[in-house]
Amino acid sequence: MIALYLIAGYVVFSVLLWAATWVVYLADCATHWADERTKGTTSEKLARYINKMAIVMSTLLNVLVFTVILLELPKESLLSTRLSRHKRQGKGWRQKLATYLGRIWLDPFDPSGEHI
Repeated sequence: MIALYLIAGYVVFSVLLWAATWVVYLADCATHWADERTKGTTSEKLARYINKMAIVMSTLLNVLVFTVILLELPKESLLSTRLSRHKRQGKGWRQKLATYLGRIWLDPFDPSGEHI
C-alpha cells in the first residue's frame, strides 16, 4: 500500500513539475520576443531571473521525470538538449517522442521557430 502512495505521489509530482516547467518555458520564450525593447530595464532583470529558473526546472524535469519516461540516464543537463539528441540521432519510440514534443509543445513558442 505504501508503494502505491509513493508511485501516485511521484506521478502527481511529475505532472506538476512538467506543467510548471512548461509555463516557465513559455515565459522565457516571451522574454526573448521582447529582448530588444527591454535592454537596461527592470524587465531585463526579470527576464534573466525567468531564464535561470527555466534552466533549473528543465534540469530537474530532465533528471527526475524524463529519466523514467525515456528509460535511460541523462547524458545532458537540459531536457531540450536531450530531446534534440534523440530527435536527430535516436531511433524508434524515443525519436518519435522527441519529435512530437518538439513539434507540438516547444517549437511553436520558440522565437526562432525551432527549439529542438
